[in-house]
Amino acid sequence: MLQLQQEMGRPYVADAPCEGEGQAAHAVVIGASIAGLTAARALAGHFARVTIVERDYLPADGKFRDGVPQARHVHTLQPRGRRLLEQQFPGLTDELLAQGALLIDPRREMAVFEHGAWQEPPGSGARPLLAASRPLLEAALRRRLAVLPRVRLLSGYQVVGLLADGQKRRDWGWPGTDVEDNVESELEQYPEVQ
Repeated sequence: MLQLQQEMGRPYVADAPCEGEGQAAHAVVIGASIAGLTAARALAGHFARVTIVERDYLPADGKFRDGVPQARHVHTLQPRGRRLLEQQFPGLTDELLAQGALLIDPRREMAVFEHGAWQEPPGSGARPLLAASRPLLEAALRRRLAVLPRVRLLSGYQVVGLLADGQKRRDWGWPGTDVEDNVESELEQYPEVQ
């Protein structure tokens, strides 16, 4: 189970796993990064509920967030990565292009500085790359996840610990608490997660 703190809001506890029916009850993804968002999308096909827990308060579309310092440079999607994202999030490329992303020819429109020197551009077989800001890409992925009824995103929660069941084999849930509250007193309200 996860121990969470939230600056504002009430505790959140996951349900115990489903028995039978072939589908687990609840998956938790820590972090709403591109990796976290794509993991949540993949898990949504296998769990009754998926919760993404993000430490930062997620900004409006196109805004940078404090927890992602590397977001301030252009990000590119390689052709295969873009195809894979398109399989999980149909129409993503068109949405990003409509909002200002660019398809670039890496042979003519890209310079690479690696190992202290400028490198030769990719060879003639290079395919176009999709260039976008990280906030634009993350916001598009979040919008697409928001329409999935199985996925919930908790913004402004910080994971402060992991707690296992008595046999330390599986997580049953996690407590969330206001910063001022005592996590242990919150746990007492939920005996199934202790």
